[in-house]
Amino acid sequence: MKVTCLSCQARENGGHCGLCNNRSLLAQLVFEVVAVLLLTRLVEPVYGSKEFLKFLFIVDLSVNACVLAGAYLVFALGQDAEGDIL
Repeated sequence: MKVTCLSCQARENGGHCGLCNNRSLLAQLVFEVVAVLLLTRLVEPVYGSKEFLKFLFIVDLSVNACVLAGAYLVFALGQDAEGDIL
């Protein structure tokens, strides 16, 4: 079964965006989840569960804030005179 995303279906040349039918993306996700679980088992006993949860919360919030700021800058700076995104 071939699965394509909406952006691929909207392309006139029939090319793919790189997100659909990409098994390496799934393999990378599985690898990253396993890596986080293994690193958690190493770091959590050293700092304790409360400090480790604080660390994860702070890192998560800072990463989300940076992604939001970056997406906003790309959106704000990527507009032309009519307001369309380039």
